[in-house]
Amino acid sequence: MSKETQTIPNESKIKIRFESVKIQEKNSLIVISQCPENKKKWEEIGRTKFYKKSLRPDYQEFFLVLFEFYRIQNIKLDFHNQAKPSSQNKFGSVTFKLGELMGKNKKKISVNIVNSQDKEETVGSLSIIGEEIKIENMSISMTWCGQKLKKERFGSVNPFLRFSKKLNGNQGYALVHETEVIPKSQDPEWASFEIMSYDLCNCEYDREILIECFDKKKKGKPNLIGVVVTTLLSLMNENLEIFALVDPKKKKKKSNLGLLELSNFTEKQTHSLLDFLSSNIDLSIAIGVDFTISNGQPNIPKSLHYINPPNYNQYEQTIVTLCEVLNQYTKTDKIAAFGFGAKIQSKNSVIASDLFPLNGNIFDPECNGVEGVLSAYTTSLSFVGLNGPTKFTPLITCASNISKASRHFEYTVLILITDGELVDESTTKKNLLRASKLPISIVIVCVGDTGCFESMKFLPSEQYAQEGQFKRNLINLVSFKESYKKGDFTKNAFNGFSEQFLRYYKNAKKVPQQK
Repeated sequence: MSKETQTIPNESKIKIRFESVKIQEKNSLIVISQCPENKKKWEEIGRTKFYKKSLRPDYQEFFLVLFEFYRIQNIKLDFHNQAKPSSQNKFGSVTFKLGELMGKNKKKISVNIVNSQDKEETVGSLSIIGEEIKIENMSISMTWCGQKLKKERFGSVNPFLRFSKKLNGNQGYALVHETEVIPKSQDPEWASFEIMSYDLCNCEYDREILIECFDKKKKGKPNLIGVVVTTLLSLMNENLEIFALVDPKKKKKKSNLGLLELSNFTEKQTHSLLDFLSSNIDLSIAIGVDFTISNGQPNIPKSLHYINPPNYNQYEQTIVTLCEVLNQYTKTDKIAAFGFGAKIQSKNSVIASDLFPLNGNIFDPECNGVEGVLSAYTTSLSFVGLNGPTKFTPLITCASNISKASRHFEYTVLILITDGELVDESTTKKNLLRASKLPISIVIVCVGDTGCFESMKFLPSEQYAQEGQFKRNLINLVSFKESYKKGDFTKNAFNGFSEQFLRYYKNAKKVPQQK
């Protein structure tokens, strides 16, 4: 049985509905479609019924869409004036990004319906509402007791419990929680614990949950006393049930192995990532670009900094791809952009720089959107020389100071793009330890060959957070070359972001507040 890493998913289900509809056609029907990434064809999600003789139809239908934080999800509404939709009877359309609806626009947008024949004209307006279905955000608190647990004839029993969820197919079970050991007790009461319904049963209330009661030994493996097989739905409905432990290897159920009692069960909704992003919390973006000599001189085609329009190099592609995703949730288009590991030409000398603003403005390093960052980056290549070594500390310190100044109201995502091996490993770890207490996540993108990626694996991960060395995990490490080729670059780059974000605000005891 494997231990499953518990993470809050970066996906959730969204219910889309419409209101305040005003159109110029008396008869109407809406077809809602989405265009998956890297595809040019729209795929229908659903359609409304055909509404007759109304310039202000009250559409009652809603549509479910899987929201994925790490993607740009384009949604289109096509308006038709006949019951059987076709290109000939389409009179208007609306397109929007699901991420912008749920983040930047706080779950509601009011838009004009564009004339299908003349894009300069409008044929109506409507409001689009997005509502998150929060079943996966259930926090469950349980307290378990044992009664008359079986012990060895001439010994005592040191019981503990393991909770596991059944995996799909015939893959067995995955461990999701283990209690403490209660020494020498046949009637133990274990400490209460909290677990998310996503971790416990993938939010499937009828998914099997295995509870195993073990006797901890001084030496060797613990002895299995007995098991209980149940579901979350059963636990919710049984009202503090008592369960008889059974031997899973025997067909006849013994009743003398002892009992497990669920003495307390409470459930509560917790705040989701979208609750925060649509509230008073702003998301900010910072970029760090590696200008060390290992990238190769920019005028050489094999250089990682070689500029060859209209093609993007790996630095440009990373900036565009990741920032376009994050921009769906930012309140402004400002992006702080820095370079590191360079030498800068001043009036009379050349100065080594561990950190400098790409736009050359030390008082205001922010650029206007993705295009502003790309422009500052390409311009900097004309006056900045490649140098070294690769140091993360100055950039992480700078980003940490930005996030610290926000006082919880701004969460910073630092995208650090590099090709080299660190020389400040110990100080980087110390700075990351401090940063784990601040509202910041760091995405480290390794460009070039895989050597950089392998050299970065010493960086703190979820394991450090679980062991208590860090307040929480705040780092994602991704290889551009491998992930981009497989088409899951953004998914890997933002893997676990919801967990990092929500754990910070839980530690800080902050909740979202609507402005």
